[in-house]
Amino acid sequence: MVPWERYQAMLLAQVLRQRSRLGLDATKGEAALKYFGLLSLAFLSVVASPQQYTRGLGVYPGDPHQYDGPTLTVDASTYRNLALHRPAYQSSAYDYNLTAQLV
Repeated sequence: MVPWERYQAMLLAQVLRQRSRLGLDATKGEAALKYFGLLSLAFLSVVASPQQYTRGLGVYPGDPHQYDGPTLTVDASTYRNLALHRPAYQSSAYDYNLTAQLV
């Protein structure tokens, strides 16, 4: 039986002989593989465009003419300020979007 280390050395020598006969150089093959990888990565990044996750503000799915829900209408004749002269309670606001609540 052939020891494992000697068998590995024999296989390596055989592979190197075949490469030298075919004119294959390891550095050229590695460089070609790197360029191919970069080229395919660049191609995939261009082809895979980002998805559009939302339609935008105020654009809802479906046909607007098929919507049977309530609609907002302006009633200028009966408009009144419900918060006028009413107390409001606010403990503390670390953000300006946290406004006081009517009591």
